[in-house]
Amino acid sequence: MIDNQKKYIIYYNESKNLIGVREHHFDWQEGEEITTDGVKTTIFGIFEGTERNIELAIATVKTTKKKYPFFREHLFPGDDVDEDDEDEVLDAAINQQIRDEFAPNYKWKDFDAKLDFVDAVMAEMDE
Repeated sequence: MIDNQKKYIIYYNESKNLIGVREHHFDWQEGEEITTDGVKTTIFGIFEGTERNIELAIATVKTTKKKYPFFREHLFPGDDVDEDDEDEVLDAAINQQIRDEFAPNYKWKDFDAKLDFVDAVMAEMDE
């Protein structure tokens, strides 16, 4: 059961090529360094714990872990997504943006491209 009152964060550590999601605690702010599973990480963004936002965050993290990202179309309002589906599903406009800007030739350009992708998806989240 998702608690819509909670906030969550997306964190990263560039040297470890790590991007993840966890529950927001204390009075953490974007850009602040925290320790996640023994690794020093930086808070990239904070978001409301709606079901849609959490689905987007999890799909985003899974996508950044792939060497060759590939996406199908949907995961926005009105989409019928099977929770057990292992494939990440994102909107077609974001797919094109990923292909053009973040992962040309279906391979991530660099870590900054992954963070730019996370930023683009976070812009689509509910407030």
